[in-house]
Amino acid sequence: MSSFYYQHDELYCEGLSLLEIASKVATPCFVYSKHDLEENCRVFRQAFDQVGITTHLRYAVKAASNLALLQIIFKAGYGADVVSHGEIIRALTAGLHAEKIVFSGVGKTVSEIEYALKVGVGLFNVESLHELETIAKIAEALDVIAPVCLRINPNIDANTHKNITTGTNSNKFGLADSEFHQAVKRLKSNRNLKYCGLSCHIGSQIMQLAPITAAAKHMEKCYQHLAKQGLIGCFIDMGGGIGVPYQDSDQRCFSLKEYADELDRIIGPLGVDLIVEPGRVISASVANLLTQVIYCKESNERRFVICDAGMTELIRPGLYDAYHRIQVVKKKTCQGGEDYNRDVAKTVDIVGPVCESTDWLGKARNLGHVGAGDLLVIDDSGAYCASMASNYNTRPAVAEVLVDGSCYTIIRKPQALESLWQNERML
Repeated sequence: MSSFYYQHDELYCEGLSLLEIASKVATPCFVYSKHDLEENCRVFRQAFDQVGITTHLRYAVKAASNLALLQIIFKAGYGADVVSHGEIIRALTAGLHAEKIVFSGVGKTVSEIEYALKVGVGLFNVESLHELETIAKIAEALDVIAPVCLRINPNIDANTHKNITTGTNSNKFGLADSEFHQAVKRLKSNRNLKYCGLSCHIGSQIMQLAPITAAAKHMEKCYQHLAKQGLIGCFIDMGGGIGVPYQDSDQRCFSLKEYADELDRIIGPLGVDLIVEPGRVISASVANLLTQVIYCKESNERRFVICDAGMTELIRPGLYDAYHRIQVVKKKTCQGGEDYNRDVAKTVDIVGPVCESTDWLGKARNLGHVGAGDLLVIDDSGAYCASMASNYNTRPAVAEVLVDGSCYTIIRKPQALESLWQNERML
């Protein structure tokens, strides 16, 4: 059950009114529930604690990377899946030991690889032959052994949005068959590379189990093929991608228990440990984006509610055509007790102030009698929202607030406007 709820027609997070937060913290801002984050970590962990295969959970830092959130997640026993030098430093700064970091990503630079080897990152998920050769050269120069998993592109459609599928032949991720066999030869002949196993990640917001089953079976087949050649690994990394219900019609067709059971059934008999990389499923539901209405306007047959939050804070609708539930913070009623927030005649588009037609948060929504100064929340904004924010239109990053019971902590201050140009130089 979510910690965001209505009490006396007013929206709360845990024990704190969002009206109170808005009065003390400038909008827009992200509001996180500590309880929900801890609970999501516990529930996901519990699903894998109940299966036989030893499982290592590596949280996808890209989903939500605030240091305070990472501290909570790491305290719950998770490691990190990272894709950049910056994310490695974030994980280390939040108190994680380097050996619990998996370094993924198709474009690891020489300096990033060198840094990762020096600090002792636990695993490299290798995505190309050229990358493998680069890691080998750097490891030789440093006189270390690099632990690597080969990321396979299994050519499996995750049945998700085309912009977040990652496991088909048209995607840039992972090793295709031809490169995979060459990479295996390099592994066998290089003393600075340690073969640790195989990895894959077929996409994000996966709502059906069948693609995951197909990917796991493909990994099983590839692992056994290499084992027959004498390459015995210790891990199978199945990535992440488990979806969440952003709207009622988005119900996931499998439980976390069924997910864990299926991976255990297929990967377990290989005698290796399992790695999974949850991101969205951990953090999406733990935050709402709090925003204030600036203006309302009508343009021909369209009604627009213009807010102080936009695509600079939440780009998912414009980028993926993504749906987020949108609610009023304070429900209104007329004298007769009629709920103004159920007036179907007031279907509106909720948009931001940014100078792009893709700057929208929700279309054709029924919010009732909403006016300037009213507060709204965009639900399930805890994943791929704050971490994908931008400074477009010279808009500073907004505050992030963590609620714990009836108290809150600002875990990220609003960005100072002057900082946006402090590193620039005039002629």
